[in-house]
Amino acid sequence: MMIVQNALAYDTISYDYEVDTTPKDHTFFSLFDPRYLVAGGGCAALSHGIATPLDVIKTKMQANREKFNSGFLNAAISIVQTNGGGGGGIGVLLSGLVPTLLGYGVEGAVKFGMYESFKPVFVDMFNAHDKTIPYLAASVGAGAAASLLLVPMERKRIEAVTTSNSSSNHGDEQDDGPALSGAGGMGAIMVDKKQGLTSLFYGYNTMLLKQVPYTMTKQVSFDLFATNLFAWATTYNTLVVSLPTEQVKFCITTTSAFLASILACLSSQPGDVLLTKLYQQQQERHTVTPNSSTTATTITTCKSCNAMWKEVYREEGLGGLFLTGLSARLAHVATIVTMQLLIYDYLKQLLGLPSTVSNC
Repeated sequence: MMIVQNALAYDTISYDYEVDTTPKDHTFFSLFDPRYLVAGGGCAALSHGIATPLDVIKTKMQANREKFNSGFLNAAISIVQTNGGGGGGIGVLLSGLVPTLLGYGVEGAVKFGMYESFKPVFVDMFNAHDKTIPYLAASVGAGAAASLLLVPMERKRIEAVTTSNSSSNHGDEQDDGPALSGAGGMGAIMVDKKQGLTSLFYGYNTMLLKQVPYTMTKQVSFDLFATNLFAWATTYNTLVVSLPTEQVKFCITTTSAFLASILACLSSQPGDVLLTKLYQQQQERHTVTPNSSTTATTITTCKSCNAMWKEVYREEGLGGLFLTGLSARLAHVATIVTMQLLIYDYLKQLLGLPSTVSNC
């Protein structure tokens, strides 16, 4: 026990505190906890699965801007009324449900698991009092790794949703059947003969353009919002202090998640538009190819992320990158992120982990 005495002119004040000299092993593997994988995978799969109808509307608005240009609600009505080529009325809003559940379940497990494990590692590495930069670094690493695993399933999801657009444009030239256009959306994934399994990750650069800004703003802003709101509520607001602790935590978590969802949506909007365009173009090239022997080269002949960016900018301007399907995506992302972070906090506590607000 160390005693620190500060002699003042009129009084002497003594402060007693213990100095923790225990060495801390802040490495990724020492801090890795599989419970974060379970909580992250569960919240991501549930939130994305429930929000699938919003995702379908958003993707169709991005893929066919000319047709669905009268707002979110009118686009939803039009998609259901015309069946969207999906073969089942309102069921078309569940297009790509299976790859959504699988893809985002794995992606969420890796993203949340790595982010939680990386945070203390980067805090020690940067040795900074402000945790913003270390948290951003942790989110970049987690988002990049999770994106790699998401690419094949996100590709199938977009193909499942945009197949109907292709069929309406090309008449009866192809029949993708329920494997692509139905709720399952788990048709066979094309593998390039020359590139092998690496072709499964076509579009990874574009995925990074979407998922890394999304992960950074979502994860970090949620942590910062929750920390600062909790500090404000318990320090300056007497009304909040008088409320039950659990009620305060729930309100702060919900508010922080909603604010984080808006930032996440805006930061990742250009990448999301480009990803839809990229996979839609690939699907159209595949479906209009009359000779099946040429489908193996489809992947390698599609435009790169940079070329797609220039093409969309040339044809639609900045509005095409930042505004296409934005209303639907705001509703989609706000629903997903708010629900996801609430579920995540609940699952963490269910698994014996502290909630985000508890760490404030």
